[in-house]
Amino acid sequence: GQFWHVVFAHHRSLKIMESSNFRPLQSHWPRLYEYARFAEIYAHSDPQTAAIKLRCFAEVLVGIIYQDLGLPVEPGDGLFERLQSPDFQDLVGRAIHQKLHAVRVLGNKAAHGKLINTDDSLYLLEESYLIGQWFYKTYSGDTSGHYPPFLPPEPATTPAEAPDDLVRQLAEAK
Repeated sequence: GQFWHVVFAHHRSLKIMESSNFRPLQSHWPRLYEYARFAEIYAHSDPQTAAIKLRCFAEVLVGIIYQDLGLPVEPGDGLFERLQSPDFQDLVGRAIHQKLHAVRVLGNKAAHGKLINTDDSLYLLEESYLIGQWFYKTYSGDTSGHYPPFLPPEPATTPAEAPDDLVRQLAEAK
């Protein structure tokens, strides 16, 4: 009784936002979807980690483009070097290139301990949404032209229980 109630309550708290701005990417590119989805869920509660996950999103997306199009890459080239390639820049265009660069820069700052706030994570989330939208429309083969509008994630109305609280409640429920 009580044990399962606590487990389901915690599970519900993790599923605060059922819809995702990145759902169209899920079937073709599940890793992209997972990074972006994680960032959406934690944009308010952990903007630092959200920024890092969006940097991972950008890196994987750029890697997919390089692999699928057979763009030349040197061993050891990271995201910065790949973004600097004139071939890549011509391919994605100025607007998408600037968005990828912004995600890279703030994601790196987050990874190296610079404080990232909720405004930063929400900005990166919307930039990543626009990158994902462009990527989907360019590479998915879906000709319907439909892509859901961006909806900023809302802060959780009831804070998710801390893992320590969950462990304590599970122990008490036994």
